[in-house]
Amino acid sequence: MSRILVTSMPFAGHVGPTAGLAAELIARGHEVVAYTGAKYVPRFTALGAQGRPFVRAQDFDDADLAATFPAVGNGKGCAAAGPTSS
Repeated sequence: MSRILVTSMPFAGHVGPTAGLAAELIARGHEVVAYTGAKYVPRFTALGAQGRPFVRAQDFDDADLAATFPAVGNGKGCAAAGPTSS
């Protein structure tokens, strides 16, 4: 079978579907390597994939976006998108 790389931004909404894909690929006999944020590597290794945390890509915790992206603030609601123009 094939060795397949899957990658995901470290957001729960991105990792969930990617983990589902990885699980299906593993069930079909493929070797899967997942490249994502360190917080989510265990989610992939629990499926039987090899997990690799971001090295060159900026890693961050989706539960604390303001630490990495100060302009976003808490990242919730329309205000997080910033000012709009009419």
